[in-house]
Amino acid sequence: VTATARKWLSNSLSTPLIGLRDLLVVYTIGRALWLGHFNRLPLLSRALLAGPCALALTALIIAVMPFWVPKGTGGVDHIAFPLFFMPAIWAVIFFYALLDRSLGRIAIVMAIIAVIHLIALRAIIFG
Repeated sequence: VTATARKWLSNSLSTPLIGLRDLLVVYTIGRALWLGHFNRLPLLSRALLAGPCALALTALIIAVMPFWVPKGTGGVDHIAFPLFFMPAIWAVIFFYALLDRSLGRIAIVMAIIAVIHLIALRAIIFG
């Protein structure tokens, strides 16, 4: 048998197997979606906690931060520190919301932090 014949035989046998494997993968994923194995609610909840909720919590922390950060000698540290640390605060909240396994724990921790800062903001605004 020549090399050309072996190559033709090899290609003709492997091509249908690749097609069958691809069909099997598509069938398996389609069936899992049809049966509801990929639940989209946790994905949506995690996206909401890591997206808009993380931004809102970061804005709240930044709004209250000048009042609990000690003032520097120049008098501008209480304004500069929140702006300087804003990306780090957002990143910690964002990655925590993405990487923690429990959605309930993420929501509870973010809610506790928000309530503490809302109480502080209310005390600052209304005296």
